[in-house]
Amino acid sequence: MSGLAIATFPKQRAVLPGESTLVDTVVENRSALAVEFDNSDGPSPFAYELLVEKDRTVRYKVSQLRRDRRRTLDIPPERVFPRESISPNHNIHRDEDLAEFHNEDFLPGKYLIRTIFPPSGPSEMVSPLSPITILVPKIESFSSEVCGNRQVLVTAYAHRREDGGVLILQREAYIDPRENVAFRRLQLEPGSRVQVAIAVDAVNAGNGRWFGWLRDGKFEAAAGWGNRLVARAKPIQMGGAETILLSPGFQVDVGVGLFGFVEILNGAATFRAARTTGQGITPAFQVELTSTGQGLRGLHWNYRPETGITVFWQDGAGQIYRRSYDIQGKPLDAAPVRISGMTPLAWSATPLGEAGVQMVVRSPDGRYFFRASDRGTLQPPVELPPFAGAIQPAQEPSFAFCPMAAAGKTKVVMAASGKIWSATVDESGSSSFTQAAEASQPLFLHAFSPRGRTCWVEWFEKDVGLRRAPLP
Repeated sequence: MSGLAIATFPKQRAVLPGESTLVDTVVENRSALAVEFDNSDGPSPFAYELLVEKDRTVRYKVSQLRRDRRRTLDIPPERVFPRESISPNHNIHRDEDLAEFHNEDFLPGKYLIRTIFPPSGPSEMVSPLSPITILVPKIESFSSEVCGNRQVLVTAYAHRREDGGVLILQREAYIDPRENVAFRRLQLEPGSRVQVAIAVDAVNAGNGRWFGWLRDGKFEAAAGWGNRLVARAKPIQMGGAETILLSPGFQVDVGVGLFGFVEILNGAATFRAARTTGQGITPAFQVELTSTGQGLRGLHWNYRPETGITVFWQDGAGQIYRRSYDIQGKPLDAAPVRISGMTPLAWSATPLGEAGVQMVVRSPDGRYFFRASDRGTLQPPVELPPFAGAIQPAQEPSFAFCPMAAAGKTKVVMAASGKIWSATVDESGSSSFTQAAEASQPLFLHAFSPRGRTCWVEWFEKDVGLRRAPLP
């Protein structure tokens, strides 16, 4: 376009995969006459290419045009944005989020950004190249769950920087869980491991979402909304250095979060809870979980506004136990209740609604079985299909579970042999395992169902980033 020039400048020269990747794109009029151009308040008129720095090949091409085509389910009402005039030697700026235009994490590496106008068809303007680095993620804690009220995936995770510091990021997905970006919320000083927990809506809790983090027994929390923090509470000591933060937390009222903790001390396990509000963090209750807490691991908890809280765990021998409390923390079970017969290879508990448990066990002859509980009672085991053909695990496979309450089925997800597989299980039996995705080194394997009828799987691919895929 005669007389105009464009340039793009990343607002951060280094970001994590999936993190908001803001750029400032400038259109400057270098001619002697005013020039008409697309309105700054209208849709983006640009496309962006990310070129691999080493060989300058194009790895990604993103734009609002492509994003909107991908996301739009219905024909939106037409909006008219009149063109605006750029005076000689003046410019206009646009803030664009390249990660928000894409629906997968950019792979780590060094890139060069090139801006193109218009986003499709022959190019009229092309910007100079501008460098950006996508960092290698080092995730040490991850909390992700479907929000009970909004039915979208919400996530928080902690990344360990090269200098030893820790970044905490928060993400709230759209209906398609691949869409939207993570926002950098906080940077912590170098120190010991950080545990994080995102809070999911147990009730209609309004805008803003709490997330919490625990380090050396000291708990802090903040609430994020969009690209900003709306509240941050001062820290409170919730136990010693070995205290465990339960994931997820819960939003139990408008602007109120509830987070759980378990501390093992002198062989006994204590269950604590704390509430977070804009005024700060206050202890909610402290009760005994079990007097035999040695070796306790794999903690989960469930919250039901009408009836109370249930905590699940494995003991030192690998058996699963539960103990229920009312909302104020008063025990409803006189003692822990064992709910497993065989030691599971993997298991999980639903965080909201009916306090169900899902697990995979292996019999002495090597066969695998799925078991689930219904209203506190374990149902008969369902044999899973044998691993055959391409599924030949070189090591113990990892599992995740996706209960589909509306369909009366559960997806059993398995990571093995460099791939992710899934099988559908109901009371009549199990389907065969079907490949869902490639995954060479999956971490934090998690399956979820945003609407109760379809299932997805997410995982951190080591040194790559967060990946998500629909299950067949």
